[in-house]
Amino acid sequence: MQKQLSNVSIQSYQDYQPSRRYGQQYEPGGYAAAVQQRTNMTQREDALKFEQGRIRALQEERLHIQKKTFTKWINSFLQK
Repeated sequence: MQKQLSNVSIQSYQDYQPSRRYGQQYEPGGYAAAVQQRTNMTQREDALKFEQGRIRALQEERLHIQKKTFTKWINSFLQK
C-alpha cells in the first residue's frame, strides 16, 4: 500500500499555470522580459526621434533651396 505524503498530485503540479493576478514581473522571465520591452521601446523612441530630426532637416533644406530658386527667378525676371 502506498502512502500519500501530500494532497498535491504530480499531474496537478505539471498543469500549474501561474496566476496573472500579480502581473508578468512575478512569472519566470517576467522581469527580464519587462526590462527588454523597456529597452526595445527606448530604442524605438530613439529611432523615431532620429527619423523625425532627419525629416525636419530635409524639410528645412528643401525650403532653403526653394527660397534660393525663387530669389534667382525674381532677379532674372527683374533684369529683363
